[in-house]
Amino acid sequence: MHPLRQAAVIVPLLLLVQSAVGVRRRLASVTEPRATFALPNFTVYHRQDELLREVVDIVNANPGFMKMDAFSERDGAYDAEVKVVTIEPGGFTNRHHEKVRMLLDFGEHGRELISSELGLLLLKTLASREGVLGVFPGELDRAQELRRLLGGTIIKVLPMENEGGRRLVEAGRLCERKNGRGVDPNRNWEVDWGTKEPDYDPNEEYPGTAPFSEPETKLLRQLAEEFKPHVWLNIHSGMEAMLAPWDHVAEIALEARPSVDILQRIFQDVMTNTTCVVGSGGKTVGYLAHGTATDYMFKILKVPIAYTWEIYGDFKAHFDDCFRMFNPLDEEGVKDVLQRWLRAIMRLVELMPSHPALKDSKAWTLPSSGGGGGDGSASGWTAEAGGAELTHQHGSDGGQGNVQGGGTAPTTGAGATTSSTTSTTSKTSSTTGSTTTSTTSTTTAGSQQEDGPATTAGASSSSSSSSSGGSTDDQPRIAVVASVKDWGSNWNAQLSSGLLAVLGLAVVGMLAYRCLSRQGEDPRRARGSGYQPV
Repeated sequence: MHPLRQAAVIVPLLLLVQSAVGVRRRLASVTEPRATFALPNFTVYHRQDELLREVVDIVNANPGFMKMDAFSERDGAYDAEVKVVTIEPGGFTNRHHEKVRMLLDFGEHGRELISSELGLLLLKTLASREGVLGVFPGELDRAQELRRLLGGTIIKVLPMENEGGRRLVEAGRLCERKNGRGVDPNRNWEVDWGTKEPDYDPNEEYPGTAPFSEPETKLLRQLAEEFKPHVWLNIHSGMEAMLAPWDHVAEIALEARPSVDILQRIFQDVMTNTTCVVGSGGKTVGYLAHGTATDYMFKILKVPIAYTWEIYGDFKAHFDDCFRMFNPLDEEGVKDVLQRWLRAIMRLVELMPSHPALKDSKAWTLPSSGGGGGDGSASGWTAEAGGAELTHQHGSDGGQGNVQGGGTAPTTGAGATTSSTTSTTSKTSSTTGSTTTSTTSTTTAGSQQEDGPATTAGASSSSSSSSSGGSTDDQPRIAVVASVKDWGSNWNAQLSSGLLAVLGLAVVGMLAYRCLSRQGEDPRRARGSGYQPV
């Protein structure tokens, strides 16, 4: 055979073999590394019951300015409980309407363990003067001003909104972000609810059968309506970002621009040398999110400062290596993330007075209760004098917290046990046939059943439980057309037909390789991984 004819046959065959090898390697990378996927290290992270027990211990150790309520809601066979910690650093008063009110939500998605760890660290920090001093060590004047600002502030913290989803994660479903029956709590809010993008994936963002179909979102909405926060902060992971409205359109809301200015200042002060980005959710993340809590807080409840913060993300992680993708793995990485974002929260407190909605607030000129205020309130740690002093000790790096559960690095210890009297009241919610129960201060962690909640309830059962990646709509479709032309000889026709077939197969192989290689891309690039941070 002529050398040119040999080359015409051999070269396409080599290309085909190379493509086949590449496809085989890519398939192996998709199916084989599950044994190497990261698992939660519970010497670094808290288990769900441990974390909630520490929260109870911190609250019970500081009854003068901390309390916990547990609200529950049932829908058919599915029920949920949301625990809320109220902190009034100046001591409990009857002047709530005069103070600046902050509502902070942690653990809305089950797989984002680092979010609830930050909520726990915040509570430890707010438990004492020493905790706040440790945020900006060596800056005593700054700590004094921060203490003054916190004295005029009431903070409500949800340390773990989505307890049902968290149980599923600890049971082994490490990619689960939805609640205990398969609905994404951050797609179940009213603003632009139910809108689906072309690459919509129900495994990631099933919005439920209607706005507020889920007990978790009903409870949080009721809390926000009653509390009327000036600041809403929703803590997630999956990337590093500080986001303002909107999530459902790719633009910054005009009224949110002062909030973005605050984010820019936090970025300059705290986030340099990081991958953190600032902007609106819909314009910055790389996709639009519909039915989110932040858009509802901003548009419907008119919360002037409404944010979603993404505190960690590993874009190099494999498509299904979800714990690695959403959470730092070792103690040093966890500590670094928590300390940086704790400083960001405190920097937000410092900058709140610069926002037009709060610049004329009298909240920070109110006297602290001091343990002997006319309203009979107990002393908070911001009081200048008077009242019973709490006993504190320094934890590592400046010390966050008091004797019960102090320290900055996450630990698995549950802290000291404190007993007190349980007070329980019940009230009927606005939802027909549902009951909300509030338990103050002494709610015991781990009160829910150990087995997971019912996986089907109403129309929510239509949500697929598979954890596979993105929708097939964003995968390339390939069509190969081969035609045989008579070029003057039978041999030429056969050779041409053979070459076209071989080349077609080579093209198919190379395109398949490229298609598979999209697994694990940066989620900001057209949602290549199929997984969403917000």
